[in-house]
Amino acid sequence: MKAITTRQQRARNQPKKLSIDELREVFSYDPLTGAFHWASVMKVGKEAGCVDHLGYLVLTVHKVRYKAHRVAFAFVHGRWPVGIVDHVNGCALDNSASNIREVTPQQNRQNQRRARSDCKTGFQGVVNAPGNRFAAVLTSGGKRRRIGTFDTAQAAHEAYCAAKRAAHPFFA
Repeated sequence: MKAITTRQQRARNQPKKLSIDELREVFSYDPLTGAFHWASVMKVGKEAGCVDHLGYLVLTVHKVRYKAHRVAFAFVHGRWPVGIVDHVNGCALDNSASNIREVTPQQNRQNQRRARSDCKTGFQGVVNAPGNRFAAVLTSGGKRRRIGTFDTAQAAHEAYCAAKRAAHPFFA
């Protein structure tokens, strides 16, 4: 007899994902604002969802939690997303149709906006340089490229953002 793996066990315990038609019975969605409202049960018309510990809107149906940006994608495209759903403007609560897109993990990293927690300068793409200056550094295609050296961390960050927009099409 074949042993059951942990992944198979988790798959067995996963509740069935709602179909798009079932979603539309439970919620109404405004593609311009990204707002969800209850369309059934006793809360008809009341805004749906709550914000989780990561800052994303979460919708709960039959004790199953769904990220609102994934539900919004399903409403707009008529299918559940396969990969990652990215917020174009970086705002996790803006689930409008124009602000969500399906991306690969690499494309999602290109749209990162905040510096890492261990960044000494406090600015993404900026490192300390000799002479009390700051260098803008961009990694693209696995290669690290120095953009230039600047007097302020803010100026280095602006140069980094301009170079990132040119190199990474998914950076908004």
